[in-house]
Amino acid sequence: MKKLTLITVILLICFVVIPFAYAECFLETAADSVADFLSNDCDDEMDDVIHKYGDVAEVDKYEDGDYHSVTYWYWCQGVSFTFTWSSDISCEKSKYTFSPICY
Repeated sequence: MKKLTLITVILLICFVVIPFAYAECFLETAADSVADFLSNDCDDEMDDVIHKYGDVAEVDKYEDGDYHSVTYWYWCQGVSFTFTWSSDISCEKSKYTFSPICY
């Protein structure tokens, strides 16, 4: 019985605790890199979209000098939002709708 309990604890650690810890670390790292990329110009607009639509399925980022573009893809909802800004352009948001694509 002790061996079975020990094996259960080891399996629990290997398949639940460790992967969860790595996933949490990855999410924090991804959030930090997105925060480093963004300026304050579109933060409120992007927060509003996340608040309304939930977690983003995919994020595309592009920058060239002071030009920034971020696209949030909501594949299963059939919508994406692109935010662009630069020193000459305050935040511009565009919405694109399409037939939902769920993985």
